[in-house]
Amino acid sequence: MNPFTYEEKSRYQSLMELDEMGETAQLKMKNSSVLVIGAGGLGSGVLPILCSSGIGRIAVIEPDTIETSNLQRQTLYTPDQVGTKKIGKAREKLIRHNPSLQLETYDLRLDPTNAHERISGYDVVADCTDNFESRYLINDVCAQLKIPLVYASVSNYKGQVMVLHHKKKANLRELYPQIPENEYTKKGVLPTLPHIIGSIQANEMLKLITGKGRLLDGQLLLFDAYTNDIQIIAFK
Repeated sequence: MNPFTYEEKSRYQSLMELDEMGETAQLKMKNSSVLVIGAGGLGSGVLPILCSSGIGRIAVIEPDTIETSNLQRQTLYTPDQVGTKKIGKAREKLIRHNPSLQLETYDLRLDPTNAHERISGYDVVADCTDNFESRYLINDVCAQLKIPLVYASVSNYKGQVMVLHHKKKANLRELYPQIPENEYTKKGVLPTLPHIIGSIQANEMLKLITGKGRLLDGQLLLFDAYTNDIQIIAFK
């Protein structure tokens, strides 16, 4: 029996035609589960790609309400939705990307009392949050559960991506032993940046799931949208 329906074979044909990928890679994606924590700027870059790519099960955690200041970069949302919960509106839009996908949404804020339960059971986790308290919590739980974590962050013109808790056993607390001093003084972000970095983050997730390509495992990718400078620093 063919594991793909006619509609799926048509939809995912472009990936299946890649020599390095093929139907085997697409089947791995269909049978995979991912958790995306945060449906803001980075989430707006990551989630439409994952939903359109054929991931079998996607869960999203997001507790916040849509604000006017979000609209410049959080393209999951529109002006008429200001004042409503992000998670509900994100779900409506993402289902339209791929009606056949299994999408789970959670209107909650991760904290030490619920993080272990909510993160358990996924193949890959994406950190799309915007503060170090959340990043440390997600990092620590993924380390305990031995779940690969694709970390990303953006600020001003600069973004970074790294794969943690995979073969190199990289840990965010080794990269940032303490919260950077300028964490709470940074302001502003170029609207293209979360989508550029979010696309790279989604790309690392697809490679993790399929076991294809070279990963940013223990390597920190730094991108400057103002200068187009790209660096990859071997961390582990």
